[in-house]
Amino acid sequence: MIAQLDPAYVRARPWKCWSRLLAYTVFEGRPLTTKGQWINPLVLSAHRAWAKLPLSSVKPDPVFILGLGRSGTTILGKILGLHAELGFLNEPKALWHAALGDDDLVGSYSEVTGRYRMTAKDCTARNAHALRRSYAAFAALSRSKRILDKYPELLFRTEFLDATFPNNRKLVITRNCWDAIGSITHWSARHSDSGPKGLDDWWGRDDRKWIALRDQILRPDPYFSGIAAIVNHLTRHEDKYPELLFRTGFLDATFPNNRKLVITRNCWDAIGSITHWSARHSDSGPKGLDDWWGRDD
Repeated sequence: MIAQLDPAYVRARPWKCWSRLLAYTVFEGRPLTTKGQWINPLVLSAHRAWAKLPLSSVKPDPVFILGLGRSGTTILGKILGLHAELGFLNEPKALWHAALGDDDLVGSYSEVTGRYRMTAKDCTARNAHALRRSYAAFAALSRSKRILDKYPELLFRTEFLDATFPNNRKLVITRNCWDAIGSITHWSARHSDSGPKGLDDWWGRDDRKWIALRDQILRPDPYFSGIAAIVNHLTRHEDKYPELLFRTGFLDATFPNNRKLVITRNCWDAIGSITHWSARHSDSGPKGLDDWWGRDD
């Protein structure tokens, strides 16, 4: 649907359609797996123009929705965006790319791999000015008192957000990992596109977002040091989820010469097996319910 404007949204707040259509056509940009990418050069040019407009009197002070992708950030943004004073931006990655130039993780706007992490040191007078002006332009044109920006990956850039927008607010949403994995798999099955330039899916062009996550987040983190070699061989959506990889440092410290065999299974098969095992072996007694998850879970 265009600009997330489903019938229920339009019926609830018909006067909010203007701000969503404005955001969709002029501010957000179109990612790899969507139609209408021809508009992206125009959107990027518009953002460069906002930086030159006299909008200093408008203080955007955004509210950011952060978290794991496929965790419900969009529906949360739509619900909160119904508020009369909020203007909702749904992943305005063109806005951010126009200001930064090195943040594109999926390959919608640049051939150069983007950066996940950004700290206060990455906040410069130039990029902060450009971002504030773009948010101020949207606030002014949409007649919104405050901007609601849903952009999950900004979870890795909270220091940068604080340096750029000192009065910002953040909402962080999480979801059960199995549900999130299933959602990523189903999303890619519906929206992936294989063309002459490569395979575009939830992980970007030719797994670009996953490769950046692996190289920039997983490998430098001591938490994942024991499985650095394993992640090089993960190819399925179900396996590309860092929270599934457990700590091994304690084993290495306790048994320096240990060896590890790591086995994986399709998550849906594993969940089904747990359910069937508990159905056969669970026992409810005076002390509680004993099943695969232990006593009383």
